[in-house]
Amino acid sequence: MTIKERTALLPAPTILQETAIEKIIEENTTLTKELMKEKNIDWEPCESDPNMMQIEAFSYKELALRKLINKLIKAMLPHLSSGDDLDNFIFAFYAGEERHLGEEPTAPYKFKVEEALNVDITIPKGFILSDGDTKTAYLKEDLILKAGTLSAIGKVELNEKIKTSKVQTTNVISPYPYLLEVEAMDEFKGGSSKESDEQFFERAILSLYKYSTAGGQKAYEYFAYLADERVKDVKVISLEPVKVDVIIKADEAIAETVAAVDEKLNGDEKTQCFCDVVTVRAATKKVVVLEPTIYLIDMLAQASTLQELKNSLTNEFKIGVGLPYSKIIKALEIQNVYKVELEPNDLVVASDEVLEVSLNPTFVKAEF
Repeated sequence: MTIKERTALLPAPTILQETAIEKIIEENTTLTKELMKEKNIDWEPCESDPNMMQIEAFSYKELALRKLINKLIKAMLPHLSSGDDLDNFIFAFYAGEERHLGEEPTAPYKFKVEEALNVDITIPKGFILSDGDTKTAYLKEDLILKAGTLSAIGKVELNEKIKTSKVQTTNVISPYPYLLEVEAMDEFKGGSSKESDEQFFERAILSLYKYSTAGGQKAYEYFAYLADERVKDVKVISLEPVKVDVIIKADEAIAETVAAVDEKLNGDEKTQCFCDVVTVRAATKKVVVLEPTIYLIDMLAQASTLQELKNSLTNEFKIGVGLPYSKIIKALEIQNVYKVELEPNDLVVASDEVLEVSLNPTFVKAEF
């Protein structure tokens, strides 16, 4: 159960006081009437009375103050706070945990000179490129064009924390003694966006296990998530004493992600139990193609229905978790679908596998 699902079950905090403006006006009107009575003033509320205008003004101010107080209280409750408030709370109460700010994606770029030279030339690390507008990118490592060659391919990093980007930064910004032509060989991939509030809070709770001195399962999960924000799921298996298998799922740059987790778990004495032999590897993908026969009410809406079916049958599966037949049918029974026919089989995976489902349906006109 996720943090969002768990917190949804909690009762509303009684410290948060919600009220309507009408009730506040009524209370303030009654109070004003009592104060007038103490001074022997016979007063009845009337909309045209200047006193009522003042009562309404201060009532709206009271409502705004109540909302501000509620907002400040929520900032001190991690499951209700967000953004900078959540960052400050978790940093203070979870031993300095900080939010992952994301990773910059990379792409292969071809660097070409106008004519071959008889000496090696180096395009330095940090060489700046631009899309001609606001986006910039940098060469990640020194790139050497060998003598007699016209081009070489280097890895360029986009100066933006995002999962993927189709922007092309082919304009040369850094000064260079040779005329260079730059070509993008692929789009930027392998990055990640800023960690969401829910992901950050989940990881903060998991961080409580990092104090384990016995190489606990949750401790290894925590350090794996900490190593790289592209880690989507972690499973820790130990079939033999002191042998620990850490399985990683990542949507992008899986080789780099596994390497980062391996370095974190095996390269730091603070994260590894003294006797454990830790192996880090990527989860094995189990690709399943579902070919159901789907009876549609409206055959003209096949394209939109297919897209909705793909959205409904999400591929956000955890490692070692299969998909029961009943859930498959439930996911396929969307608007415009009258009936679904599919072999009644559960999708089962091994403990180190992650399910990936694709859909190849046959649409048939439903007959009533």
